[in-house]
Amino acid sequence: MSEHIEAAVMRKYGTPPEFACFDAPPPPSDGQLLVEVEAGGLNPVDIALSEQTYYLPSPPLPYIPGLEAVGRVIASAAAGVASGDRVYVDLPAMPHGTFAPRTLAHAASALPVPDGADAALACALGIAGLAAFASLDYRAKLRPEEKVVVLGATGVVGAIAVQAARLLGARSIVAVGRNRERLAATRELGATATAAIGEDDLTETIREATGGGADVVVDTLCGAPAEAALEAMAINGRLVQLGRSAGEVMEVKSATVRGKALSIIGHANALTPPDVRRRSREWLLRHATAGELRVELDRIPLSAVADAWARQKSSPGRKLVLVP
Repeated sequence: MSEHIEAAVMRKYGTPPEFACFDAPPPPSDGQLLVEVEAGGLNPVDIALSEQTYYLPSPPLPYIPGLEAVGRVIASAAAGVASGDRVYVDLPAMPHGTFAPRTLAHAASALPVPDGADAALACALGIAGLAAFASLDYRAKLRPEEKVVVLGATGVVGAIAVQAARLLGARSIVAVGRNRERLAATRELGATATAAIGEDDLTETIREATGGGADVVVDTLCGAPAEAALEAMAINGRLVQLGRSAGEVMEVKSATVRGKALSIIGHANALTPPDVRRRSREWLLRHATAGELRVELDRIPLSAVADAWARQKSSPGRKLVLVP
């Protein structure tokens, strides 16, 4: 008789997972790790996969959701990672995702996590942190003294991007979002100006706040906010597109792009080279451990996964971490 574990189980697309019994992951095969989970991060991509709205195929049903975790290696079938190592892993071997006491992970994604590091924080800096930092450093190649706009600055990725831009030496950082209260809080993270969607003229506010135009735009929104930001960019500006919270489509005018030699750059964590992923996460964890970068997060028992799911769909502005 096969062993079972209690985990979050997705049985029907478009509905929240339930806390139920599921087959335990098998022993690892070549290049895999069996990891005892300390914390698993909930992300918008988990919702999109469950609703079949992500640009990549959803896992076949039933499956355990969750794409990232921090935990201790129980068994290893890979060189360079040993039983007892504490690691961050992402993109697990489905159907055994990370919202479970144990997950089956690919060793290629494993990054060491110091024993003294907070598991929830180290996990929170994973998918969200990589998206924010790599967009600025790897994709936009942000240089010191450049001017940055973060679209969706009141979300988890956006808040990390504001802080990363500050630590990378940006001269000015314009935080753009819908919630005035959350926008005000971004000034404590490093934003030098804010613009409220639906209230402010985004193009004029960005131009004024940047002294003529933004060099880099981190776009987690798409849609109308991205269109407004494009009109307020400087010559040779770079817009990094990594989300669609405000829409699936944005209208790009030929004259705007040609007239300023703009670049529109896509970013996907899954397509980021392993060395960049490692360097990015080491940078994030180093600054977070030093108290220079923070993530607002809530630890939620794994048994309350349905409640966590509903909170994530409402865009809480805080990182939700499930704890077995």
